[in-house]
Amino acid sequence: MSHNMKKIALGTTSQNKQRILAECLKTMGHNEYAITPCDVSSGIVEQPLDEETTITGAINRAHNALEVEPDSEFGIGLEAGLIEIGDLGYFLVCVCALLKKDGTIHVGISGKTPLPTEVSKAVKTGGLFGKLIREYRENCNDNDDIKKKWAYRLISREQEFSDAINRAFFC
Repeated sequence: MSHNMKKIALGTTSQNKQRILAECLKTMGHNEYAITPCDVSSGIVEQPLDEETTITGAINRAHNALEVEPDSEFGIGLEAGLIEIGDLGYFLVCVCALLKKDGTIHVGISGKTPLPTEVSKAVKTGGLFGKLIREYRENCNDNDDIKKKWAYRLISREQEFSDAINRAFFC
């Protein structure tokens, strides 16, 4: 890392989330940052089923990452969760928490992306979203490109995390 680079402590070792953050920073023109992945806990359940828990997980990750890498400019926590909206079923939501050294927190929250009906129903009966959405994608008809693309979007969460990151940086 160049001595002109500023460190960001990222509260995950997920290569996908590192890539999404790096692409967002590049798009925003923030080339002065180097991402340091940190293996930290969110302090929440594996599959958060409400927005408040998802936000708490992102903030915890940002805080814990900054504790692991205290010479960083700030910590970032990324967390995905599901939200049930009435009879419409579950929706994916992604959160980015940006924690500055002075304790200031900026939170960005993505839009809510609907799950396929059968996946949503299975989550409601206790199924794990990650496993269910991958099975859904595998079982899509070979001719159903739209369903496959939608499932891939829900697996990668790239658009949702990008939205959350951008919103956290601009608040």
